[in-house]
Amino acid sequence: MKRVADVTKELAIIETEAALFRRLEQHALCEFFLSNELNGDVSNWWAPNEKALAGLCRAAGFSRVESVVGPPLLAETDRTPVTSYRSVVHAWK
Repeated sequence: MKRVADVTKELAIIETEAALFRRLEQHALCEFFLSNELNGDVSNWWAPNEKALAGLCRAAGFSRVESVVGPPLLAETDRTPVTSYRSVVHAWK
């Protein structure tokens, strides 16, 4: 994310694989992929949750982060502990 911040003049639009960790949304967490578990790509190592992605952006130097596409709404009956989704954030310098 630091590299993205270094080449951004004003606004970065970031789309990434993300993870919703059920009942842990208040924590900044990332899912780690050791090898090619994510779409067969060995360069995909992390899937952050919404809070972790915003924190990564701020730590890299962005002053404001807005979630444009966030985690899906889950039904109370859904007991899946981790749900993958595509996240989009706008990050301003």
